[in-house]
Amino acid sequence: MLESQLLRAVADSLSDPIFVIDDTGRYLDVLGGKDRDDYDSGRYLIGQTLHEVLPQAKADRFLNWIRAALARGEVTRYEFSLSAAECAGNHREGPNGEQWFEGRISPLNDLPDNMPPCVAWMVFNITHHKAMQQQLRYMAASDALTGLANRHAFDELLPRIQAEHRRRGLPLALALIDLDHFKSVNDRYGHPTGDAALRCFADALRTHLRAGDVPIRLGGEEFAVLLPSTETPAASLTLGRLQAVLRARPMPVGTGETLTLAFSAGIVDAASLPDSDAAYHAADARLYQAKRAGRDCIAGDDA
Repeated sequence: MLESQLLRAVADSLSDPIFVIDDTGRYLDVLGGKDRDDYDSGRYLIGQTLHEVLPQAKADRFLNWIRAALARGEVTRYEFSLSAAECAGNHREGPNGEQWFEGRISPLNDLPDNMPPCVAWMVFNITHHKAMQQQLRYMAASDALTGLANRHAFDELLPRIQAEHRRRGLPLALALIDLDHFKSVNDRYGHPTGDAALRCFADALRTHLRAGDVPIRLGGEEFAVLLPSTETPAASLTLGRLQAVLRARPMPVGTGETLTLAFSAGIVDAASLPDSDAAYHAADARLYQAKRAGRDCIAGDDA
């Protein structure tokens, strides 16, 4: 008896909770979970079923996980999100908002004959870890100076979006853009002004492109834009409007001076080309044509 009480006391002192749940989804016991920064109290769950306290789809998924673990006879691991608002009868003693968890579902062996098949579902709050992962993914895929997607993101996005558009028979405009005479901006005004010019151009891209278009900084003064479901003439019109906006709104550079940003662009239908490398090189060739034409120009497939 003393040993049983000791084990219970130890289990209840755990910061992370353990839910004992049978093969019908009924909570038979709840142990631990003392950390109110990461968990609500789960004691109110005892005697209730997953379907009584959770949304239908989530309860179905959890019950399938439990039955799969019992069928395999081994520990299984899953990640899932859950908020207090989703749990009927929750006393809201723990964290607010959506939380992410890792669940480890372990079948219980050597149970009394009068007990149904059960699992111990150990739960660990991994919300902070998820947030860190998301931040690291954002940092890996975004340009630190402009906040746009970066070259790494471009290399992943282009082949995926290109393949999808080819499968669906849709055009995908790819524009490569180069700011004109950017070296002279750095030479005359200094690199801080050059950085400000890059940020200004990135802001113009965000503001004047469609919501579904993807602006990217490839490096230096080179940018790219993916325009889904867009033919090259329409993409040329879009970038032409952007050129007009930049001409009409010079960027102040101090001491009363202003700087008018200009760019050259090459545009191709990436969906009509065999792969992402071919699309990039074709757009780069169009960009070279635009620069040879005097800069502040756009060269498309029909150039």
